[in-house]
Amino acid sequence: MMMRLIRDLFPDRVIKLQEGSNMLIHMLLRIDFIKQHMKDEPYAHKDNVLKTVLEVFVQLALLVWELAKKTAFVFAVAWLPWKILAMSCPLIARQQGLTIVYIFFILSTVCGTITNTTIFTMTPDDSFLLNTAGVNAARYYFGRIVYRMVMDAVFGGIALVLAGVGAGQAFMLSVITALFRPVGEVFGLTVYMYLKRIHNKKALYDGVVISVAIIIAYACPYAYRRIAESWNGVTSVPVLVTAAVLASASLYIIWNYKGYQAIVRELVFARREDFNYCLLYTSDAADERSS
Repeated sequence: MMMRLIRDLFPDRVIKLQEGSNMLIHMLLRIDFIKQHMKDEPYAHKDNVLKTVLEVFVQLALLVWELAKKTAFVFAVAWLPWKILAMSCPLIARQQGLTIVYIFFILSTVCGTITNTTIFTMTPDDSFLLNTAGVNAARYYFGRIVYRMVMDAVFGGIALVLAGVGAGQAFMLSVITALFRPVGEVFGLTVYMYLKRIHNKKALYDGVVISVAIIIAYACPYAYRRIAESWNGVTSVPVLVTAAVLASASLYIIWNYKGYQAIVRELVFARREDFNYCLLYTSDAADERSS
């Protein structure tokens, strides 16, 4: 029952896990010594011990990659700007943790939640799973949002600690950020339900939001030469409780929303040229390998 639920909620992750383990098995079988001592190809058997070990290795590698991406993001958008601001602002130089919290909250918790929505993102893999493989769209999107929340809560906290934020404040901020993710998804759904279509100027509006967020995150500290101590309040218990309540209500709405198939059709239509190019590229690559 649990495995079936995992496959329903995270089919893309299951496929990546299988693809990674099969790729490693294929590479091992190209070594003559290993191939001679294998009676059967391990990827042909579900319960093969080697396949299980490689799946665990692939999963660990994927988790390390997620941590690396989150750490690179935090250092690029928060730690490095703090170092630059610290060169000309002595007070900010002594406020490393608070400055990184401030920048991260503006650019990730607020801006990232509004602009980087999961439901209105469509890749060729998503299109295949939802249109060809017949994956349930509601469970698929719900699983992607939950996965993103977990990655933000765990790896976001670790990345903030590595950037110089205190452990308690770092994980409080990462959990609050994760809880706000479904709120942004519901905001996007509300706009979609109001307009009855995916707005063709979404990229423009997202660009405006990102531009304003960058100005607030970087220009304001430079102008005031310090970060107000009141920004420690974004990691307070009342904010955490508020985020938890909003996240619970948002996840309930996301789970019970019935119009995902219409969103999928619009997204596929909007990106049909990109998907056709991917299919053509894959077909050409397959023809080259066969020849």
